[in-house]
Amino acid sequence: MIEEAVEGGHVDVGLHHGDLSVACEISVTSTAEYEAKNLAKCIRAGFTRVWAVSPDTKRRKVIMQAAEARLGAENFAKIEFLTTEEVVDAIEALILPEPTEKIVAGYKVKTTWKPVSPAEAKARRATIARILANAMRRTGG
Repeated sequence: MIEEAVEGGHVDVGLHHGDLSVACEISVTSTAEYEAKNLAKCIRAGFTRVWAVSPDTKRRKVIMQAAEARLGAENFAKIEFLTTEEVVDAIEALILPEPTEKIVAGYKVKTTWKPVSPAEAKARRATIARILANAMRRTGG
């Protein structure tokens, strides 16, 4: 979901699957202090994971410093600071479930998940990049 409403405002991108909820705050031009405030909002909203996404490592470092100063050690530890390229890998790490076994029509069926082909991974990355770019344009941030 893009721009999910939470108490105190909105989250740039909210990802939900079962018990997992990920808040993505995307920062391109806003101040590091503004982003730290947004990250605090995500923590208060109760997301199981909070990602601070920025276009490069230099911007990520500035946001990390502001977040650490504002949030304190315990809340700061709840945030993952990612570049836009690292978001795809982080999402892929979330979506490969453990193998499962169940009985179907009297047969034991084991389901395992495998990584996608490079072409499919590239297509998924392009889709995710487009979604993030659209969110960045809408939020200005």
